[in-house]
Amino acid sequence: MRARSSLLVLPGYLALTLVLTWPLLREISSAVPAAIGTQGEVLGGPFVIGWVLKTLFRDPGQVFHLPIFHPEPLALAYSDHLIGEALMAAPAVSLTGSLALGYNRVIILSFVASAWAAYRLTRLVGVSRSGAFLAGLLFAFAPFRYSNLGFLNQITTEFLPLGLFFALRFVRRWRRRDLAGATATLVAQSYCGWYYTLYLALAYVLLALYAWAAGWLRRGRVPWRAVGVAALAGAVLVLPGLLPFLELRRIMPGFGRTLGMTAMYSADLLDYVKTSRGNWLAGRWPGLTTGLACWPGLVTVPLALVGLASLWRERRRAAEVGYFAALGGVAFLLSLGPVLHVAGKQLPIPLAYGAVYFLFPGFSALRGPARLAVLVLLAAVVLAGVGYDRWLRRLGARGERVLFAGFAAVAVISSLNAVARVPLPRRDAMPPAYDWLARRPGSFAILELPIPATESEEDSVDLVRQFHILHHGRPTLDGVSGFVPPAVRRLRLELQSFPDRDVLREAALRGARYVVVHLEELTPEARAEWRRTPAPSGLVPRVRFGDDLVLELDPALTASGGRGSDTPDTRRRTSPPDSAPRAR
Repeated sequence: MRARSSLLVLPGYLALTLVLTWPLLREISSAVPAAIGTQGEVLGGPFVIGWVLKTLFRDPGQVFHLPIFHPEPLALAYSDHLIGEALMAAPAVSLTGSLALGYNRVIILSFVASAWAAYRLTRLVGVSRSGAFLAGLLFAFAPFRYSNLGFLNQITTEFLPLGLFFALRFVRRWRRRDLAGATATLVAQSYCGWYYTLYLALAYVLLALYAWAAGWLRRGRVPWRAVGVAALAGAVLVLPGLLPFLELRRIMPGFGRTLGMTAMYSADLLDYVKTSRGNWLAGRWPGLTTGLACWPGLVTVPLALVGLASLWRERRRAAEVGYFAALGGVAFLLSLGPVLHVAGKQLPIPLAYGAVYFLFPGFSALRGPARLAVLVLLAAVVLAGVGYDRWLRRLGARGERVLFAGFAAVAVISSLNAVARVPLPRRDAMPPAYDWLARRPGSFAILELPIPATESEEDSVDLVRQFHILHHGRPTLDGVSGFVPPAVRRLRLELQSFPDRDVLREAALRGARYVVVHLEELTPEARAEWRRTPAPSGLVPRVRFGDDLVLELDPALTASGGRGSDTPDTRRRTSPPDSAPRAR
């Protein structure tokens, strides 16, 4: 009966996913999910998935040339390229033509696969089937994952427990097939997101150090040659997705993250006692919620503490489970960033992340140390499985059903979370100005105004504009991504008081032929000024669709100088309430 119960693991996780992400299933082919408060940021992922699917099989050489920030190179590498997630979405998109359906397939798969991988990892360390199933539930439906529901690269967490599953099996028996599994998992993760790739590599390094300290390396013969071959093969397989990032670091000054920036995106100590926004139990009290919840869960924390305490009494399992205690502790410390933050205040207490930033390859390219909370969560659910089994031994086999049902019920209730949905812009609803531009002959870029002055002013309006690139096919001089090139930052500032001839000439030299002015997005004063002066010097009116004015840049701009004086303002009105600025 116990063996047959294993067949219910995957269907059980799938059923829980469909229930706990409702009403996503009802709108699976038209909208994508988002965490409460992040609706304005979610369209970036579907846009990248749509672009990768559009180019990967037709013209793979163009995949990294995302048509934003034109003509800056390799714009797809300004954030995670999501090629792995695009391949997961490809079957559904090719069969149905629905990008939303393919995207949501990846979301649902992330819940089921993350739960299953955590289940297998927890079973590996000797936890009972019911305890391992509970651990998978606690991992997949944790507040951290709900906080990242709108960010595909951060919710694809299944490779973390799967990689550690293979790595832990390898250090047990030194079998080459387990080494191949650990390597293949790391490679697969590299095509889904660099954050978790480096986190998994860090977990591997910690496991190697722990194995050395525990004396495991003296147990049997370590196949060092196979380890070297696996490392070389993994590096070769990762290289195609890594080369564009390395090329950008070579050619573009400022491409990367400063240590001060990592301090801004570190976890606050109190984030570990806060849950996700929209949580059914705690959502009514804003002080108990946060944008990136690091709290492992209402059931996870007490069970993990019991599991941690049991390590002192159970020598048999203490060695392997002790690794997860060490992993969780290290990840917790690193997630706090280079300096300590408590209750929103930065304290002058330096932490270990500063050393990792300089010493561990790749960490200097990461912005958000707070995301290391995913390793804290993974370690906590493994310890929670151990703690569950300790309770189970006290109650005996007869009490297993009651114990499991009680903890599972509390886990599910505490996991109830509101799921926001954001409809994907449809091609048949594309503004007429974009349709007009799509039908113009030749190859050219467009400049859309108003333009955000800084990254903090980017909002859902900019993401909707960007998403329509998939429909009209024209690159733009601006964009929304994890990194804004220095040349675009300068252009944005110059375009705030719209623009003199020198700025227009720079836009023309960057490949723009048309300027689209969205009058409804301007302040009332700027809108009135545009109506008084609809054609500044250097621009020729072409067509107007409602509040969208399309002008053509004068070709003579690239050969003439001088500054214009009849240039209307392009001050942007305040973002509407449902357009949350990017804050992550």
